[in-house]
Amino acid sequence: MSMPSEERPLSYPALLSVLKKMNYDKRSEIAVVSPEICKIHKRIGYSLKSLSFIQEHGKVDENGIPEEVGTGEVHVESIKYRFEHNPESNKVEIECSLTPEKKLLVEDISIARRYFHHFLTTSKQPVQQLFLTECDRPFRNMIGLQNTRIKWNLSGAREFPLFQDFPENHIFEKLELSGYGTLLLTEQQVKNCKHLVLRKEDIYSEYVIGNEERTIRNHYCTLNNSILELYLGLNHMESFLLLCERILVDTFQIGSSFTAFFKKTGYLKNYVWNSLFERFDRAVEGVLKQGECVVLRMENDHIIAVFTNYYGNDDMYRESYTVVKVKRNLEYEPELSREY
Repeated sequence: MSMPSEERPLSYPALLSVLKKMNYDKRSEIAVVSPEICKIHKRIGYSLKSLSFIQEHGKVDENGIPEEVGTGEVHVESIKYRFEHNPESNKVEIECSLTPEKKLLVEDISIARRYFHHFLTTSKQPVQQLFLTECDRPFRNMIGLQNTRIKWNLSGAREFPLFQDFPENHIFEKLELSGYGTLLLTEQQVKNCKHLVLRKEDIYSEYVIGNEERTIRNHYCTLNNSILELYLGLNHMESFLLLCERILVDTFQIGSSFTAFFKKTGYLKNYVWNSLFERFDRAVEGVLKQGECVVLRMENDHIIAVFTNYYGNDDMYRESYTVVKVKRNLEYEPELSREY
């Protein structure tokens, strides 16, 4: 009869090796209940997969400077730090999701931003996914920032330069921005970005004819990022046709796409298709792997075509049309209504 094997604790080198391979949040969960692991956890470095900073915009004074906001949240992977500012005592209460029973009171109204800075700068490698919601100058007083990928929901335009805390020649690998003002599109760091994603999907019916097209022409059609993705709520077909003309200029890489959201009608698809045929002499109806479309251009290495509901996000109130530059796959040649 064999004796049950005795469980042996991991050696220090083995334990160290295991902890180094764990995500920061999972390591922290174990550290809360194990003093031994807590000691090791504090000694070894980490590289964060995701970091979020959520903070409402502060009131802007007569000089255009926003006031410091003490309330907010910092998410370190799955760990949540909540900061609640009491304006009467001017103190901030801090709560961590790992130890919700323990709350800390501090007199530093900027403590939420300081936590964000701490995790941003102590991650050995640049944070893989950096998410921001609102926030006023979250990178202020930081030097030598290496982060190249940011997803930022601004929830309204701000007048000061958004990326003033980065060098003018800083190159982002990817920026995804929503809820912005068009003034943002003039900032050099936005123009320099390799992969730019802009989301402004609400449809503003107060646009009068001419204003919308002017905005498209003067702001969006001047962007020259290597990969550009636009998701815009529009009222006028001319605005979308301008975007189609812009993507035909051979500067954008494969993967670039411009999506227009319109209010749903019963005849919009026919109107879009007919508008494309009238505007572009070489436009031809066809079927690609992605579905029915109008092909605007077909080259040896790529195809530019317009699809309806390309991303599958249409609903009962709106429908979308996307002009996209895709790689041409010779194994799946498009079916065209006539010879191209």
